[in-house]
Amino acid sequence: MDRVAGPRTRFTREDYEQTPDDWRGELIEGDLLVIPSPTRWHQSLIGKLHRILLEHFGDEAQHRVLLSPSDVHIDKYNILQPDILVLPAGLVAGSDEWDEALPVWVAEILSPSTAHRDRGIKLTIYARAGVKEAWLIDPAADAITVHDLASGSARTFGSSETALSQVLKGLSVPVAAFFEV
Repeated sequence: MDRVAGPRTRFTREDYEQTPDDWRGELIEGDLLVIPSPTRWHQSLIGKLHRILLEHFGDEAQHRVLLSPSDVHIDKYNILQPDILVLPAGLVAGSDEWDEALPVWVAEILSPSTAHRDRGIKLTIYARAGVKEAWLIDPAADAITVHDLASGSARTFGSSETALSQVLKGLSVPVAAFFEV
């Protein structure tokens, strides 16, 4: 007798919210995915980018710049955790609007275990939701790719260049200096 597969289980935001507090993962197109702990180099790069963003935004940074883990509730089947996100200006910290706000800018530090997902489905979900810009930071290539999610265009900045944001006016990151140890 042939086995017939039943319908695929699709998890929702309600299921995600029932996971233990110490569980770290994402909900992507109805799949619950465990996120492994980042490497120390990954964490170091997040720290550098966070400092750059804090300097860029000044006093406003504490309410706009958030580090992972910070859930971004896209829809019923998608809750993502970018490495760093920037919320729109003018939100009141701690309000429901602030807690549910969609970021205007996200960054993902690529790693061998997540690069395919970060470059593929997550960019698609961010674009579909209305996130304006995503930076994919590739430590293996010493490169930063800036994705304009509204237009679908992207530009990769190499070690001799300075990555520029179109959404966060004035944000620039010299690539070589960013990857220096």
